[in-house]
Amino acid sequence: MMDAPVVVKGEGMKSPAAMIGTLLRRCAAVLMLAAAVFMWLWGWEFMVGGLVSTVDPGEIVNVSPLLPEYPGKAREACKVSPDLMPGTESYACFVTVEENAKNHMFWWYVAPRKKTEKKPKVLVWLQGGPGASSLFGMFSENGPYVINKDLTLRERPVSWSDEFGMLYIDNPVGTGFSYTETGQFCNDTKGQVADQLFEMLSQFYQIFPELASGADLYITGESYGGHYVTAFGHKIYREIKHNGCKFPFRGISLGNAWVDPLNQVQGYPDLMYNLGLVSGTEKAKIQEYCDASVNAILKEDYLDAFLVWDEMLNGDLYGYPNYFYNITGMKDYFNYLRTFSPEEINWFSEYVVQNHVRSAIHVGDRSFGHRSRDVEMALRRDFMKSFKPELDDLLTEGYKVLIYNGALDIIINSVLTERYVEKLVWPGAATYLKTGQTIWHKRGSKEVAGFVKQVGSFTRAVVRNAGHMVPYNQPDVALDLIHRFVHDIPFN
Repeated sequence: MMDAPVVVKGEGMKSPAAMIGTLLRRCAAVLMLAAAVFMWLWGWEFMVGGLVSTVDPGEIVNVSPLLPEYPGKAREACKVSPDLMPGTESYACFVTVEENAKNHMFWWYVAPRKKTEKKPKVLVWLQGGPGASSLFGMFSENGPYVINKDLTLRERPVSWSDEFGMLYIDNPVGTGFSYTETGQFCNDTKGQVADQLFEMLSQFYQIFPELASGADLYITGESYGGHYVTAFGHKIYREIKHNGCKFPFRGISLGNAWVDPLNQVQGYPDLMYNLGLVSGTEKAKIQEYCDASVNAILKEDYLDAFLVWDEMLNGDLYGYPNYFYNITGMKDYFNYLRTFSPEEINWFSEYVVQNHVRSAIHVGDRSFGHRSRDVEMALRRDFMKSFKPELDDLLTEGYKVLIYNGALDIIINSVLTERYVEKLVWPGAATYLKTGQTIWHKRGSKEVAGFVKQVGSFTRAVVRNAGHMVPYNQPDVALDLIHRFVHDIPFN
């Protein structure tokens, strides 16, 4: 029981304990008032049940109706407030990529922060999934800012956008902020997805004609982005060759990429066994899974091939814990040194749905889906198809190709990648097989960054101490890799 306040007769004074209590209550009141003012300034107010944003999410901006007649107005309409990312010039909005289906694609272009070239190289970034937002790459891997736990921003010490113009696209429709009004999700990467990306980029170049006239273009991405990047690059190549397209396309970059499942799937048993993740008994079971998936691919039963692989490892659509988790206890197959995925890589999905961010990037009240199940369901049959023929064509035509892996990845390890790389059909194939690797050091250091093989326009790299998301694990090394590739700088 607490003591009652003691009043000294004749003086009206409280006890020291009571005086301290009063002082603390007054301090608390002042702090609450200060906090309320601070939150109000940032667009929040206190209501019953918690904090409620007072910032309007703004209107959805789609600049397609302004094109091609009014590119200047379109550029102004999609300009992002500089208050959102200080020191960074960027543009974001929607464009319509398929009028009949009413499909609308969201993109966010970040201009290079260091104006070192009159015509900066432009890198398109496509996340994988399928159904993963490219804003993951922007905020968790290689963009100018990183998300803090309290959903504020801090500058990324090493960013691809320091040097390159970075175009992040939520692809395909249904992913991230991109949406369809009719529910017609893409089920064909080589057709629908590539066509919609081409239409999106065509409108982007109408807004930024100076980039279309000589600013070298590279299509980049990771994971299932191996499908997207290869298909999109091949689409551009065909349009240039057959239809007079003038895009300044120079090549593609594939990070830990899903390209040729027929060959890649067959690498899992030895990979997991040699890493010490499974015993011979589990290896035999994994072999059964892989054989079943491969046989389904050979029969062109791509859905069954996916479902078997999903049950074994991927676990996106399988209704129970996948086999890999059951035998290893590991939920993170992106890095075999970890049991669980790091929490911070997904903070961006909470950041981008805040009203002040929505208003700044012109998405209004559109829903945001970082990992769209609808998109993945639509592409299940596409998942296990090979994009190796398209890669063969790009190499044969002399386009630059970078294929890299983080050495610690499980789901798309370098061992799996090498299984199809060694089977690529192009003029330099025989030379590639005979060429030894180069030791690649970090800039200004004796520390080994990784290992590289280069033949003609083809660069193959393995990055040490990195998992599935190389720019996240090794940001300085990843930037050095893409810098050397784009600028044709040797790795020795």
